Amino acid sequence: MNRLKSVLLVILAFVALVATLYGLWRVFAAVLTWVTSQESQVAAAVIAFSGTVIAGIATVVIAQQRSKSREIAEAHRHKKIELYNSFITTIIALL
Repeated sequence: MNRLKSVLLVILAFVALVATLYGLWRVFAAVLTWVTSQESQVAAAVIAFSGTVIAGIATVVIAQQRSKSREIAEAHRHKKIELYNSFITTIIALL
């Protein structure tokens, strides 16, 4: 029974993914049709605005990802120092 639930869950997730991608494609096609039907100045402004928004969001996401990885590395620094010191002490003792 659990295997059947797992299979149905995977199928449902796949169908949801395909439906979402199809919906996004339809929205993109509608927006593209609308932009191409506008005057060239309006279309250029919409494209420039969209590019600016996408670049801003990407910049924020990348900055937060780097900040988070820096925080994780800083949090592990004390444990690494202890481990490296014990390793060096052991190697020196062996030599």
